Amino acid sequence: SIWVVDDPAIRRSEKRKQVAKLLRSNFARHADAFLIQLLANEDQRIRLEAQFELARRDKFEELLKVASNPNAKQLARVHALWGLGQLEDNSQRDKRLARRLPFTDSDFEIRAQAAKLAGTRKIKSCAAKLADLLLDENARVQFHAAMAFGQVGDSSTVPSLIALLKRNDDRDAYLRHAAIMGLAGSARPAQLSAQHKHKSAAVRVAIVATLRRLKHPGVKSFLADSSEWVLREAISAIHDDESIPEALPALADLLPSNTSRSEAITRRLLNANLRVGQAANAERLLAYALDQTKPSAMRAEALLCLRDWNRRPFVDRVEGRVRELSRRDDALAKKLISANLQQLFEGSDSELLAELIRLCDKLKIKLGANPLLVIAKSESQD
Repeated sequence: SIWVVDDPAIRRSEKRKQVAKLLRSNFARHADAFLIQLLANEDQRIRLEAQFELARRDKFEELLKVASNPNAKQLARVHALWGLGQLEDNSQRDKRLARRLPFTDSDFEIRAQAAKLAGTRKIKSCAAKLADLLLDENARVQFHAAMAFGQVGDSSTVPSLIALLKRNDDRDAYLRHAAIMGLAGSARPAQLSAQHKHKSAAVRVAIVATLRRLKHPGVKSFLADSSEWVLREAISAIHDDESIPEALPALADLLPSNTSRSEAITRRLLNANLRVGQAANAERLLAYALDQTKPSAMRAEALLCLRDWNRRPFVDRVEGRVRELSRRDDALAKKLISANLQQLFEGSDSELLAELIRLCDKLKIKLGANPLLVIAKSESQD
């Protein structure tokens, strides 16, 4: 069913009749001056129709005049700026826009929309003015200025975006996102990787997010970060989603020295070794499973990674994605388990022992007398 909410008192008002008449009219037949007036109309539908028609007619001068007029109504100026963004690229016009856009207007919304337009039209000569807007008193203006940098693509603006991230200190998620988008579109990867020693953890996390967006292996420079927050983000950037394959070996190398109590981190390190698939990775997984100082659940996970060593198709043990495993010695996992079978059984608690028995069955490893004796003792204790 369709419900209509209306006010009977204005159902037949003169204003409503005028709006209906305008909406039924052919905007292509209206004069330029009338369309300019309609940019300030109370009804957004009419404002948009006027804006689109003026843009279709390529009325650059008329739109710019309204946009830069501090005495014009705010909505008319906003629609004029939007209309300018619809016009075809023109370097000569962009030079004029760089000089005349209202970046210093007293109305913060006009400043924000001017910044947005500079980004939409990729006007590089506006970079200095956009940098000034990153210091604006209004967060919305800062947001659009930072976003614009991502479209303008000027690497000289990177320090200004880093400074914004430092001032924000991860308080405003919108500003953080805008700065990340600005950096993703303007920074060189080397500029980003060089920030791994920045004193602000909020800056480092944002840089990691930027490198993740760029799928750049430079994110591995953050794997030694002292902040677990930053470390966790760097690990997720390399491991999760489509991953960053070039950085995956560096992630796998963290397993022996990992002291984090985070199960999320440990699972990704174990899984990274499974995915890289070299002999050293299998040996690391075995060493982790043998280490009685590690949590039983994670030792069991290491065994499960060895179980899945040559599984095809391979379903990621962390995310559940179907992935392609690298080339490997398919028999390696079985060889390692068989060679260390007695030590594995003797160092297992009941939880790990159950997983180990299932693993041996899966890999078709025959249990000798000693492992069977360990199983018997465990069952008698239970």
